[in-house]
Amino acid sequence: MLLWQLIIAGVAVHLILFYSIFDIYFTSPLVHGMTPHKSEFPPPAKRLVLFVADGLRADKFYQVDQDGKSMAPYLRSIIETRGSWGVSHTRVPTETRPGHVALIAGFYEDVSAVAKGWKENPVEFDSVFNESRYTWSWGSPDVLPMFSKGASGDHVYVNCYSAELEDFGASDTDMRRLDTWVFDRVKEFFEAARKDEELQFKLNQDKVVFFLHLLGLDTTGHTQKPYSQAYFKNIEYVDTGIKDIEELIETYYNHDGQTAYIMSADHGMTDWGSHGAGHPSETLTPLVAWGAGVRGPQTQERCGQFQDKFCQEWGLNHLERTDVEQADITPLMSYLIGAAFPLNSVGSLPVDYLNLTKWQKAEALYSNARQIMEQFDVKMEQVKESSFSATFQYFKDLTPTKKLNALRNLKTLIKAGQHEQAISEGQELIQTILQGLNYYQTYNRSFLGTSIVSGFLGWMAFVLQLVLHRYSSLKYQVKQCQSSLVNMIFYMIGLVVITLLYMMHAPVMYYVYCLLPVVLWNKAIHGIIENSRRMINKNNMVELALSIVSTVLGLQILVVGFFYRELLSLVLLGMAVWPLSSSNTASKCTKIGWSISCLLLAIFPLLPLVGQNSNYTLVLCSGILQVSIGLIITKRNTTACFNYIYSNIMNCVYVFQTILVILSTCVVFDTKNSINEGQGLPVTCQIFSWTLLVLCPSLPLLSSCSIEERLSSLCLSFTALYQLMSITYEGLFLSSLCMLLYYWLSMENENSQNKSRKKLSEISFDNEILLSNKNHNDVTRSLEISDLRRTFFFIFLTLIGFFGTGNIASINSFDPSSVYCFLTVFNPFVMGFLMMVKNLIPLLIVTCVFRGVHVITRVPTKALFLLVLIMSDFMGLHFFFLVQDTGSWLDIGTSISHYIIVMTMIIFLILLFGLSQILMTFKLRLR
Repeated sequence: MLLWQLIIAGVAVHLILFYSIFDIYFTSPLVHGMTPHKSEFPPPAKRLVLFVADGLRADKFYQVDQDGKSMAPYLRSIIETRGSWGVSHTRVPTETRPGHVALIAGFYEDVSAVAKGWKENPVEFDSVFNESRYTWSWGSPDVLPMFSKGASGDHVYVNCYSAELEDFGASDTDMRRLDTWVFDRVKEFFEAARKDEELQFKLNQDKVVFFLHLLGLDTTGHTQKPYSQAYFKNIEYVDTGIKDIEELIETYYNHDGQTAYIMSADHGMTDWGSHGAGHPSETLTPLVAWGAGVRGPQTQERCGQFQDKFCQEWGLNHLERTDVEQADITPLMSYLIGAAFPLNSVGSLPVDYLNLTKWQKAEALYSNARQIMEQFDVKMEQVKESSFSATFQYFKDLTPTKKLNALRNLKTLIKAGQHEQAISEGQELIQTILQGLNYYQTYNRSFLGTSIVSGFLGWMAFVLQLVLHRYSSLKYQVKQCQSSLVNMIFYMIGLVVITLLYMMHAPVMYYVYCLLPVVLWNKAIHGIIENSRRMINKNNMVELALSIVSTVLGLQILVVGFFYRELLSLVLLGMAVWPLSSSNTASKCTKIGWSISCLLLAIFPLLPLVGQNSNYTLVLCSGILQVSIGLIITKRNTTACFNYIYSNIMNCVYVFQTILVILSTCVVFDTKNSINEGQGLPVTCQIFSWTLLVLCPSLPLLSSCSIEERLSSLCLSFTALYQLMSITYEGLFLSSLCMLLYYWLSMENENSQNKSRKKLSEISFDNEILLSNKNHNDVTRSLEISDLRRTFFFIFLTLIGFFGTGNIASINSFDPSSVYCFLTVFNPFVMGFLMMVKNLIPLLIVTCVFRGVHVITRVPTKALFLLVLIMSDFMGLHFFFLVQDTGSWLDIGTSISHYIIVMTMIIFLILLFGLSQILMTFKLRLR
């Protein structure tokens, strides 16, 4: 198998393994064909006003200062005098789209929904807006169209501002203009209604919803962080705006007492201004309800039986606190206006928020239970139809008989006047139904999980037998009859799998998951038995076994390092003493340089995460350091024709790249000052940034293919781009990493046992053509035990490059303000792409240096590449077993992030191997 074929196969296999987590753990919960249900009692409100403060954290909203003053005095007064309050617990992913879907439609989208986009509704689902008679909404173009497209009829009206208003580079006042726009348009709307009879008629109907999406807090949090004064001022502004809107609506309807109000948030935000994972700062959002049908405050000694101490910290321990799941807000809104519960809602009606009699609460919960039971029935039938009748197992707590008895018993209790018990059992029944939905949702999890694990192991076995067969001293030839027999067995297995899946009416991806291990094990099994027999006969089994055990232990440490970032520093301390080993023959100067580099790099995992606090003094220091390195590189490559610099292309390239570093540092400061002054992103800075993004990959191609020259040019070029995305010590980190990589190359070169050992400046990447050619056995060698150590170093340095400045527990720890030199207007996909580029720059440099290591040590490219795949997949399999969808949302979000990080890292490494070959061997010639 050629290298390019292996790369394509590797990418395809890992894309399948990566995607499998969503089919196994996070499939869409949507089902169709249910009958709608609603309360039989007259609704307590004719209209509902929903305020969603995007990105508002519960702690920042409820907290008070030292004088007991609240950030939101009006809403605080509502909590204390005429409303109910609590904490809404959101779920992963804590993003805008899933949060609003949970709030307004009542169900939790799977994690992959974050990639479906915000502006459209890619799948049909019911919502409170759809079940209303009329809904008017004002806010972001990224949110409102989700609920208008796909709504039945034309009763959902959308009023959006232009996307250009979502500018992260605006001043504090301008950031609030998003909310100002919403408040002003609502005021204009009601002013116009006084002169429009048709609009008046619609506004006077029942089941009317007004939705105000307030994005200012999210924008401020991203740019100024949630602990900033700008964030607190925005909370005060939203509080004042809500007060004005309530007065406006009450005045319009002549204080008829028929309006209910709800204020909440779609998600919170981390201290470093991001969201998406499961940290409590992201999953805990405020919920305040008041108006028609809402219960007033309940005074008591303690706010409730909660393990946290929030009530005391917020000064609300004397008022009853009612926490809800985010989806529970949906049935609350539906009940208040008498609309049918959305068909896909899994929310449990929080009756403690309602001003109802116990009888009404019991009846409301009965209707809520029947609505969720409709989904349970449809889901059960779907799973039953796709399973063998002989093996199908009902959810034990809700078999058809138990299900009917539960509903009948609940109705009997209500008729008998045992309302307290009916409320309790109704809530228990809803939780049981939700458990049943989860049971059928995960019915095939064990079956699919087994297939994916088999696929993982099959791929690792396939790669391992390639390594042993082609790049070790173990040589074998598979007998033709043996090969035919193995193929026949696996053909029969594949046919059985296809037949069974067809009878189960399985989705297409199930065929992929189940046939993948069949194909891989068929390819791998040919050499496993023969290799095992030959390895047993080898004399160095003890040394090999010790090396494998050491490597596995090292990988285990890296896995644990995902949970404890500081452990990466301990690994670097261990690497610092490697030169003390007896087998290390490098010079004393190189050994000292290696150890110092390891110690310097070990500092960064101990530092605060990038994004928590920006420090542009460190950005300036990193710029000075990088310019100094550029000048040193230029001086080292200076020839006698330095006075004729224009004839020396190499020196011109180095000088030009050093100038780019200087300009990048200046652009960062100019952009920062301009944004702080409220003038936005300067056009010249933006043009320079995008030009550099396109230019920097091509500059290294102007240098020679000498390992030292090409890698020096590569590091300088990408350092300039990396500097543009720095807000604190990232540039210093990259310089330290490059320093360690230089000494790694030097150590490998000086430890090389080649008789014709040369200086780094004399070794060329042109030799890679020879090393990639299997017919040139005179310049390559078989794998050695030391190659395990080299591969481990590469994987570790890749991880340290990816997470040396970020939080290894969450991929959302990277600060979006890093891309403000390129754009400030909100664009999630462009910003995501730029953040990905920033994260991949250290990985690309490490990969290119690893190419240099394989040239120096004369190991075929594919051999080290295969070892990297085996070790990376070993870690990936670990995190596959650690993925969970139960427990705290921090644990769930962390487990998802870990698996996604490892699998995407493997995929990117495969692609970066191909890109590094171009960057290291291709050369542009200027004439």
